[in-house]
Amino acid sequence: MNSLITNVTVAGIFAGPSFQSEMISQSLLWERLDILDQNVNWYKVRQFDNYEGWINKFYTIKNESSNLNFATYIETNQIGVIHSYPDEECNPIISCTFGSRLPVVETKKIKNQWWHQIILPNLNTGWIQDNGFKKGKSIREIIKQIAELFLGTPYVWGGRSSYGFDCSGFVQTIFKFCGINLPRDSKDQFNYGNLKEHSKEENNVGDLIFFLKNDMINHIAISLGNDNYIHSSGYIKINSFNSKNENYDDSLFSMYYCSKSIENLIK
Repeated sequence: MNSLITNVTVAGIFAGPSFQSEMISQSLLWERLDILDQNVNWYKVRQFDNYEGWINKFYTIKNESSNLNFATYIETNQIGVIHSYPDEECNPIISCTFGSRLPVVETKKIKNQWWHQIILPNLNTGWIQDNGFKKGKSIREIIKQIAELFLGTPYVWGGRSSYGFDCSGFVQTIFKFCGINLPRDSKDQFNYGNLKEHSKEENNVGDLIFFLKNDMINHIAISLGNDNYIHSSGYIKINSFNSKNENYDDSLFSMYYCSKSIENLIK
C-alpha cells in the first residue's frame, strides 16, 4: 500500500477533504499514513491505530523511508527542537512534540550534553538534545509520571499532541509511550478487549475511568489512585471522587459509568 510520512510538527486529520470539516485527530512528525483515497490536494489516510480521515498534501511527504534501519529516539519533552547543528544557539529546523519517534544516525556528548543526529522525513538531518528523561520503575508509575507532565495543557477537539489533547487522545498518547496501543476514541477504548471492569474503589494508578452521557461513553480519565484521576476537560487537570476533596466535581461524579483495570495490559 502506498503511504505518506507526516512532514510537520503536528498535522490535522479531518473528517472530510476540507479545512472547513471537523478535525478528528492529528498526526505527528514522522508518523506513517497509509493512502486510501485522494481528492485533489487531500488524501484519505489510515493511521497507526486504524483511524481514518483526510489530510492535506502539504503536511506530508512521499514515504521514501522503507529502507531506513536506525535506532529510534522518542521525544520526552513537551516540545523538542531540532537544530541544524548540536548547539542550542544555532537556528532551529523544526520542532517536535512529546512521543514523536525520530530515527537516529548517531549520538554524541558535546559540552556535557547528549545530542542525537536524526533523519528528517525529507532525508535531511538535524540534531536534537536528549533531556535525560528517567522512567519510573513500573508501567503504572510511568503512566502517572508522564500524565502529570501535561497538567494545564489545553483541551483541543481531535488533539493528540503537546499543544492540546482531547480526552481520548491524551490517554492514547500516554499509553503509547508505555508501549500500549489503545484505540483512538473513548468508546473504542471502553470496548478494548484486554481491560477488566471493576469498581472505582478498586482503582489503581493507571486504571481507566469511563463516563457516560446520553447513554454513550463520552469521556475517559486515568486513575491516579486514592480517588483521584487525571483527564483532559477544558485543560488537563486532576479531579477526585471524594466529595471532601477540593478537586471533587459533582457533574463528573454523576456521569461516572465504570472503571477498568489495565493489569492484563502490563503483565
